[in-house]
Amino acid sequence: MNEPFLFYWPGWLIIIIVYFFIDENKAKYFFLYTMFLIILLIDVNVSIFGEVNISASFIVLFISSLLYYATLSFSYYDLFVTITVIFGYMASLIWGKIAPIWFVIHPQLMIPLFIGAAVIILCRTFQHQIATVMISLTIGQFLFGLIVISYRLHEYLVEQYFFTMLFILILFLLVIQLFTLFIRFLKMKITF
Repeated sequence: MNEPFLFYWPGWLIIIIVYFFIDENKAKYFFLYTMFLIILLIDVNVSIFGEVNISASFIVLFISSLLYYATLSFSYYDLFVTITVIFGYMASLIWGKIAPIWFVIHPQLMIPLFIGAAVIILCRTFQHQIATVMISLTIGQFLFGLIVISYRLHEYLVEQYFFTMLFILILFLLVIQLFTLFIRFLKMKITF
């Protein structure tokens, strides 16, 4: 289930939501440029040390998620949440490799729903949720890729399904955020 439309549709939906529904600020254009670079560079692979292939989109995502994570003020609690999500994501990927649990729902839907629910419960603001998801999934996928490559199960550190899961997760968080803003708007209109 690595069809390209599963990558491009959520990616373009995120771009549309960010462009039309997010306020004008530097973060909006930062995310738009990052998304455009990810979509543009998805098929470009870089060879590291002659053995490991990594996507140029993953490098762009890693750098941009580090920059965004560094711009926000985080406490030790937020750092602990980020580490917890990293290990939760890695554990779910490893669990998917060794256990046949994916008969009920596909992992590209199940993992984002579980990680998204955990991040919504554990993070305070929407900015912290997005920053935690971006950095956690990026580091978690990198570490998982290193584990899988060390056992010679894959030759690519990051595959396109990672971006599909990340986009579905970010889209899930955006839809939940827009829904909560809509509910607040309705409450304000009803009370006045």
